[in-house]
This record gives sequence, structure tokens and C-alpha cells, in this order.
Amino acid sequence: MKRILRKSDIILIAVLALISAFTVWLSWNAGSSGKTVRVQADGRTYGIYSLSEDQVIDIDTDLGHNQLTIKGGKAMMTEASCPDGYCMRQHKSEGGIDSSNETIICLPNKVIVSVEGGGTDSGETVPDAVSGSPAAGNSGDSSGGS
Repeated sequence: MKRILRKSDIILIAVLALISAFTVWLSWNAGSSGKTVRVQADGRTYGIYSLSEDQVIDIDTDLGHNQLTIKGGKAMMTEASCPDGYCMRQHKSEGGIDSSNETIICLPNKVIVSVEGGGTDSGETVPDAVSGSPAAGNSGDSSGGS
């Protein structure tokens, strides 16, 4: 049987190639202290979490629900509302991802999970608009007066 690549197959291959190239670049340029997992949803950072702390992260967006489980220094997608559930099978045989050259992608829900080799190790959630966030230490006056 002859298989013809559809436009969506070509786009998926291109996206995966770009993500792979980006993660290789990150592994060369990132420090070696405190590996973290960056979760992106619909192109925005949803949160950054420590790989050294066991936790379950619910990722809820307008496109659907995913659940990421970090256990034993590895991250794995354990729930997904997407129709095919492919993201839950990615890296399952290895027990999850733990290296900066690995990613988990849920294309229908537009969620990307990648390991980073440096940065904070605090398991903090990073909001989309960090500058005005009370968690960033702002006490309410953002006028920037003298």
C-alpha cells in the first residue's frame, strides 16, 4: 500500500524537527544545575516545575485538559482529553522524560512539555504576564514613580 503524506503530517514533522533542534540548542547552552520541566500551552509558558519534586500538574486550557506527573526525576503525561491520547504514550517505555533532548507534545491541546537543564529549581508556576504579578513582589503600585 502506498501512503501519501497529508499536509497535517508534514506540519507535524516540521514542528517536531524545530522542537528537537531547539532542545538540542538548550542542552548545549543551559547550565547543569537543577533540571526543570517547562510546560507550554498554546504558545505561552504555562509553568516551570522542578524534576526533583514529585508532583501532579493539571494543565487546563480552552483546548482541553492534560495531566503531567513528575515522579522519580521523570515527567510523563498521565491524562489527556485529546482524541488520540498519543501524548500519554510518548516516552512511556522509558518511564517519562528527564533529558533536555526529550519532549512530550499534545498537538490537539497545543501542549508542549520539555526538560531544561538549568534555571530555577523551585517548582514555581510562571504566569503569562509576569511583570504585573503580585507573586513577583509588586505591592500594587506599578506606576514606576521616582
